[in-house]
Amino acid sequence: MLPRPVFFRAYPIAARTRVEEHRHDWWQFMFAREGLMQVQAADTALVLPPAYGMWIPAHCAHTLWAAEEVMLESLYIEEAALGGTPPALQVVAVDEFARAFIHHACTHVEEGYDEEGAAGRKVAVLLEVLQALPRADFMLPFPTDPRLNAVCMAIQHAPHLPHHREDAARRTHLSPQTFSRRFLRATGLPYQQWRQRMRLLCSLALLREGKNVTETALAVGYATPSAYIHAFRQLFAVSPRRFAH
Repeated sequence: MLPRPVFFRAYPIAARTRVEEHRHDWWQFMFAREGLMQVQAADTALVLPPAYGMWIPAHCAHTLWAAEEVMLESLYIEEAALGGTPPALQVVAVDEFARAFIHHACTHVEEGYDEEGAAGRKVAVLLEVLQALPRADFMLPFPTDPRLNAVCMAIQHAPHLPHHREDAARRTHLSPQTFSRRFLRATGLPYQQWRQRMRLLCSLALLREGKNVTETALAVGYATPSAYIHAFRQLFAVSPRRFAH
């Protein structure tokens, strides 16, 4: 049980840290002030880049991986404090105002703050601000079907390989047409689009490690840097170079 409807934490996570699967009885909002994390939550793969936030619902099992040092600011939130429609699992874009507000709350709001006083009103406004933040495309659903899931895991572990639809269909003992239909039904995305998005998500950590655009493009299966840059801009609305810095 939380000491108040919202509990604030700010703490570093060392590079190459893996937090094993766990779950909470409350919602969590994570803000990566610095560093990039990869998260597996339920049947979804997510990337939390620096200066973005992530909602994790109550009772949602999740694991965390930090390839680099991360400075994390977190809010643990009771459902009643979120109003009638609590947020779903998602990554959100955090604007300058929200960033400053989160940091202030994590460093100045006391654990036993007065819910009826100024601190309580401040917390209520912050929750409204966080719930209004726009969703960002740093997440990807995994299918629950074991055969389709194995195909997706293979792409995640070796994004540089071609992973043609016909090869994936043979692996699942399905015709290419049946495989495409089932994959779309299971994930909400066509196979080729899912494969491209996973490659782009895998590339984020490489960029943060200091690899240049050409090295990153080849490492995630793109034949040319220009094709990679075009796909990256389409999904994330920024260039790979700008994201890396």
